[in-house]
Amino acid sequence: ARNLKDHLKFAYKINNNHKEVIMDKTWKLERLIFGLRHSRSFAVSDKLGDIVDQVVPLQGTGNFPSDCFAKISRPDSLSIELKDDEETLSLKCGIDGIILECDMLAEPPITPDTVFAMFNDVVKKIVTITEVNSKINRLGIVFKYSITSFDNSAKELFSNLLKIDLKGTPDNINIRIERW
Repeated sequence: ARNLKDHLKFAYKINNNHKEVIMDKTWKLERLIFGLRHSRSFAVSDKLGDIVDQVVPLQGTGNFPSDCFAKISRPDSLSIELKDDEETLSLKCGIDGIILECDMLAEPPITPDTVFAMFNDVVKKIVTITEVNSKINRLGIVFKYSITSFDNSAKELFSNLLKIDLKGTPDNINIRIERW
């Protein structure tokens, strides 16, 4: 049986493998989102203050930029959100899970590996506090890209992915990539 860290590494590796397919100059990694979902636990809402007390001191240590959790808000009574002043890094924690979102175009630049390491550090702290490790049922990673040119974008992506020439095939931007 894999532990949480092994599951995260495996999921990141699988999702990161598609990088070579869409790493041409027309595709820019805009946002990177890591998420962990667990069965709904209302006990988490009682521990939101403890979560803030454990996560805020990570600022300026290891992979965390200083003041990355400068803004703390409670969008509702069941969740908390921590973000920096420019809102380039955001951590959301609630009764259903944890989401870390990063603007990959912000300055100074940050790498996907750094965001992954931050997510690992945050998850370790939060899962320990909330005691939801046995309730985790989903891990997710979303790579959001912007496309600088729409000329043959889907055709190029699928040509690279399938390793076949799709010249003359009509182009369509409605695409979705999933890997299981």
